[in-house]
Order: sequence, then C-alpha cells, then structure tokens
Amino acid sequence: MDHELERKKKEIQVLQDDLESSRKEMQNEKKDFLLFQNVKEELKKHDISIHSLVSLINVIKIFDEMHYRPLTILCEFSDITAYRKLVENKDKQIKQRVSHIQDLKAISDNYEMKIISNEPIIQSLKQLENLGFNASDIKNLYLIFSKISKNMVWIKKKLKSDSLEV
Repeated sequence: MDHELERKKKEIQVLQDDLESSRKEMQNEKKDFLLFQNVKEELKKHDISIHSLVSLINVIKIFDEMHYRPLTILCEFSDITAYRKLVENKDKQIKQRVSHIQDLKAISDNYEMKIISNEPIIQSLKQLENLGFNASDIKNLYLIFSKISKNMVWIKKKLKSDSLEV
C-alpha cells in the first residue's frame, strides 16, 4: 500500500506540474490577447475604428517604416476567435485536471485511511516478530486458536444437551 500511495502521490505531482505548465501557457496566450485588446482600445481613444481599412493601412505603413513585420503581427492577431477558443479549451483542460487531481487526492486519502486502520495489526505482528514468531508461527497459532474455539463451541453444545437430558 505504501508503494501504491507513493505512486499516486507522484501521479498527483505530475498532474499538478502539468496544471501549472498549462496555466503559464494560458497566461502567455492571455497576454498576447490583451496586447491586441490594448491596441484596439488605443485606437478607440484616438477615435480610430479598427475596421477602417484606411486607418489600418496607415498603421501598417508606420510599422513598415519602423522595420516591423506588420503582416506577421496582423496574422498573429487577426483570428481573435481562434484565441478565444484556445483560451476556452485551456480553461476546460485546467478544470479537468483540477477535477482529476481532486479524484486522485480522494483515492490517496482513502489509501492513507486504510494504512492507518491497519497500523494496529502491523504493530501486533511486529511485536510477535520481536518475540521470535514468524509468519508461519502466526498462521499455526491462528489455526490452533480456531480449532480450540470450535472445540469449545462443541463442548458447550454437548454440556447443554447433556444438561437437558438430566
């Protein structure tokens, strides 16, 4: 059970690492999205509609004069719907992983409870081992006590039936 518990803890750690990695990746994607939103808001501040091709062409010319790659920038941010879907998918993945982690924690807690509930038995076995008993001795003791118990039940029945006859 200790080995299984350790394996589950490692699995939980891997999932938590994946969750953290996904969160960081999603944060970077959100930063890219917010950058585009900031540009859009900045254009609005100056009463420039992003849908105005003339204004957009002027912005592209300015980028080109400054040796930027405007086509690359436009390609990166032109499909905002794809970014939103990507963010939604990442949110779903995070929720699924969080749920999976919670399930694994519940399983781990269950194993820990089973281990704790078996502690008295383990301690008793260790005490018997310290007294020089091994597993086969313990099994023989169990068989002897079982046989004695059955004999005691038989004797009680016999005594009861004999007393009824008298």
